[in-house]
Amino acid sequence: VGEITVTVQRDGVAEACRLLRDTPGLEYQSLMEIAGVDYPDRPERFEVNYHLLSLTRNRRIRVKVLTDEVTPVPTVTTLW
Repeated sequence: VGEITVTVQRDGVAEACRLLRDTPGLEYQSLMEIAGVDYPDRPERFEVNYHLLSLTRNRRIRVKVLTDEVTPVPTVTTLW
């Protein structure tokens, strides 16, 4: 459907989301959804998907982060 997807490093997800929220011209003001996907055949089998919405620009973006069974993903909920 033409939506943008970016994959970021686990340790950089909070900073990437902060930049998407605070950068003039991007302005993704809302975290609409956090979803998880499990790909059992991958070494980093879990994919965490953050769906952001820019209300002022009427755009969406998906931010992906990969992780394994033992490594936690930093939270971004403090940004919204």
